[in-house]
Amino acid sequence: MFRAADRIDRRGVRPVSHSPFRPERSVEELLAHALAIEREAFERYSELVVVMETHRDFATADLFQRMANGEKEHVAALQRLVGDRELPRIAPWEYAWYVEGPETIRHQDLEYRMPPRRALLLALEAERGAAAFYEQVVSAARTTEVKSLAERMLKEEREHVELLSQWLEMPAYACDEAPPEDPDPPVLID
Repeated sequence: MFRAADRIDRRGVRPVSHSPFRPERSVEELLAHALAIEREAFERYSELVVVMETHRDFATADLFQRMANGEKEHVAALQRLVGDRELPRIAPWEYAWYVEGPETIRHQDLEYRMPPRRALLLALEAERGAAAFYEQVVSAARTTEVKSLAERMLKEEREHVELLSQWLEMPAYACDEAPPEDPDPPVLID
């Protein structure tokens, strides 16, 4: 069954889908959501480093490692921001998104032999997904404290989008050609 969340854009990237952030939520709920977003993104990028290294694609592994390091720094910064506040425990099905966080690259979107440019485009879409999430929070916020915090997070995500856009302009990421054919491809069993 085809769902709206499965749509692929013209570059082959699935748009991140998430439901709106309820305006009655508190700063603590926003922080809990933000931590979940950043932790999930860190975990996924870390997984992707291992996958790319396993397939000896060290250039793409390096790119994912840089992204993982950035997400790890975001988690630490958020934890400092949380300080002594007690955050609510949110069940996975109660987050304001569908299945995966808005900053997470889906496994289905990956190819083990993808060029670094493709990986960078996936990371860019993930950052755009996080920015879109915070845009929704800003527009739905009912308190200045929630709105201010969401604007701060939105600014950071937009900076990441800009950074990745600059990386895409670098000669090292100009090539969108797939690596040579794998003489011993993995065997997938259904």
